[in-house]
Amino acid sequence: MKKVRLVAFFNQYIDTFKRGKISPGRIAKYELAAKYVEEYFGKKKTLNNLSKYNYQSYLNWLASADGPNKQGLSKTTVADQHTIFKTAILEAIDMGQMNPTRNVKITGHQATHSTETTLSQEDAEKLKNTILEATDTVAKYFCLVQFYTGVRYQEVTTLKWDSDIDEENEQIIIDEAFKYDGGIYRFGSTKTNAGYRKIDVHKHLFKYLKKWKASQAQDVLSGKLLNPHNLLFVTNNTYPISNSAVNKYLKYWCEKAEVSRIRSHSFRHVRSDFFTLPETDSIYIKDQLGYASIQQSYEYASATEERRQKNNQKFESFFEEIL
Repeated sequence: MKKVRLVAFFNQYIDTFKRGKISPGRIAKYELAAKYVEEYFGKKKTLNNLSKYNYQSYLNWLASADGPNKQGLSKTTVADQHTIFKTAILEAIDMGQMNPTRNVKITGHQATHSTETTLSQEDAEKLKNTILEATDTVAKYFCLVQFYTGVRYQEVTTLKWDSDIDEENEQIIIDEAFKYDGGIYRFGSTKTNAGYRKIDVHKHLFKYLKKWKASQAQDVLSGKLLNPHNLLFVTNNTYPISNSAVNKYLKYWCEKAEVSRIRSHSFRHVRSDFFTLPETDSIYIKDQLGYASIQQSYEYASATEERRQKNNQKFESFFEEIL
C-alpha cells in the first residue's frame, strides 16, 4: 500500500472536495482542523499507520489542557472536529486506506451557558424600560428593535432607513441578512425563504426610531459617522454593530434591570412567547417571525410562569365543570 502522509492528504482533500463548494466560514473550520492535525501528528505521520488508538488519543488531546487551548475544547467542538476528520478519512477509505475513526469516544467538557433563553413578560418589560433610560447608542436602539420585532441579529443589521422602515403601515420589511464568512462582510439572503417578510410593529418603536434617526443624522452631517448604505445601525467602520457588542450591552443592562442575563437571540423567544400567550394564530406567528414551519413557532415558545398560570386557570375552570 502506498504511504500517504496524513497532513498532505488532509490539505489536498480540503482543496479538492471542499474549497469553493462550502461557505468560507466552514472552510475556515476545515483549515483549523488541518492545523490541529499537523500540530498533534506532525507532517510525517502517514495514513496507513494511523491507528484507532492514535486517533482516540488525538481526540483526547483536543479536549485536554495540553491541547489547542488551556481550557481544552468543548465536547461540541471536539465532535465537530471529529466530523470533519471523519469525512476526509471516508474519502481515504474509497482510495484503499483504513478507517481509524470508527466507534471512537468523543471527549471534552460540556459547554456552559450563563444566559437564559427567554424572559418572563414582567422581566422583559422591566429590561425594555431600563434600556429606554440609557444613553442613546447603536446598541440601545438595536435591542429595542429586537424587543419589538423578534428579528434575528443578521436581519436587524441590514435594515435601511429608506427601504425597510414603513411607519405609515406600521411595518418593518425584512429582505436581507448580514453575512460574515471567512473574514468577509456582505449582505445576502435571509436564513430561509420564509425570512422575507413584513413585520407588524407597535407604533412606539417608530417614535423611538425617529429620535435615533435624528441623532444619527447629526453624526453623519458632522463627519463623525459614515453611513454609505443608509443603515439603521452602522458603526464607525461603516459596518453594522457586532453581535458580541450587542450581547455585552445586554449583559450590562440585564444586571442594571436585575433580570436574568439574555443574549441577542433571546428576543426571538421573548417575541414568540408574546405571540403564543394570547393564543395568536400560528400561521401569523410563522409569518411574523420568519419560520420555515409552523412547528418552529411552538418550539421557540417557552414554559414561562405567565403561561403556567394562564393554562392552570383554563384547566381549573374546565375541571370545576366536571366535578
